[in-house]
Amino acid sequence: MSETSTSPPVPKRTLFQSMGWRFGIVAALTVVMFVPLIAVSFVIQDRAHYQSSAVYEVSQLWGGPMTLSGPFLILPVERERTETITNRDGVVRTETFVDRVEPVILMPETLKITADSQTEVRNRGIFQIPVFTADLKIAFAFDPSRVDDVVRNRESVLWDKASLVFYMPRTRSFSGHASLSAGSRRIDLEPGVPGANGSGISAALSDPRTLSGLVLEMGLNGADRMTFAPAGRETTVSLSSDWPHPSFDGSFLPRTRNVTEAGFTATWEVPHLARDIPQVSRGQAQLGSDFGVSFYDPVDFYHKVERAAKYGILFIALTFLTVLMTERLSARSVHPVQFLLIGVAQCVFFLLLLSFSEQVGFTVAYAIATAATVGLIGVYGVRGLGLGRHAPVLTGALLTLYGTLFMILRSTDYALLAGSILAFVAVAVVMVMIRREDWFSEPHDEVPAT
Repeated sequence: MSETSTSPPVPKRTLFQSMGWRFGIVAALTVVMFVPLIAVSFVIQDRAHYQSSAVYEVSQLWGGPMTLSGPFLILPVERERTETITNRDGVVRTETFVDRVEPVILMPETLKITADSQTEVRNRGIFQIPVFTADLKIAFAFDPSRVDDVVRNRESVLWDKASLVFYMPRTRSFSGHASLSAGSRRIDLEPGVPGANGSGISAALSDPRTLSGLVLEMGLNGADRMTFAPAGRETTVSLSSDWPHPSFDGSFLPRTRNVTEAGFTATWEVPHLARDIPQVSRGQAQLGSDFGVSFYDPVDFYHKVERAAKYGILFIALTFLTVLMTERLSARSVHPVQFLLIGVAQCVFFLLLLSFSEQVGFTVAYAIATAATVGLIGVYGVRGLGLGRHAPVLTGALLTLYGTLFMILRSTDYALLAGSILAFVAVAVVMVMIRREDWFSEPHDEVPAT
């Protein structure tokens, strides 16, 4: 009597286990993952807003962004007018009246500003805010003869009531000393700008035609930015600082600059033809465009985390495709819930990256978040997905993805190039792996080999 061998039952391949349906399910799950990614983006924005609030509070207490406009020479002007008056008795008489009219605003012929700043870092909670203290020396000279170009008939300039004005956002920026001199003569400075809405300082000069060698020296506190307006017909600004991360901005870039780890130096030269304001005018002073430097903080990890989150859906989709391709090497199908768990783990990656960045910096935080996420999904691939010896394929793909993302975040200029190449390679690999797939075949039972 011969024994009849029986083969083990072969599981039936259902419609939902076909490759076409699997791709459709993965695509739908990828769309679903937009929801947690949006929630993560809101958390990042909230923390960034919290940090911005801390920076703003400390900056305002220290003096805020420093913008200096001036000096402007304000010359009051009077005009005579004659009126003919007839009284009740029919007597006609002529009277002369003197009215105060728009003042003359004269800008300096030469303006040379030398500024030396020292920075320090203030703490507010877990945040560090760079602030600076600047010592400024401002030398300038006026040409009073230009006033004749804007004075009309029957007008007279009150030279003995002339005043000098500097505009700045807030006078509480002063750190202690401020002095204005004309040769050996000291001139008193007062807070406020008479007859103007802006904030600043002013000085009564008596007759400026008798003054020469005007020099203003002062110390100012500030944060974030230091900018100047090209008030002189020829404006030269020389700026030095111990801050190693300057960002030069405004209407004019420095003619020369030198940036090192110990700080930077920069020089601007702005001729009058490059300005958008006249040398002498009437009415209110025209401040014009400014230029200068921002004390850029390279530890702005919120921007990097936000950029990383923007690539989140791409990386989730590529991970899903990797899992889908890897499961073809095993006898076990991955359930949609397991895909969702993998996607959620990748969303948590960005929260880990954000929270650790606030404590230890972006690079170390990225290494921690990557190790935790890749390790979790790798172990889950072995234990939960049943990939067995094929699990290193998933782990290697994840390491490649997160390594590429790190390079994208480090290089803004090549971010689009790296991201597009990664997407293209991923699509090409999938196309090669499923090139022999029969998309129109019906689900059927596997026929065991005899």
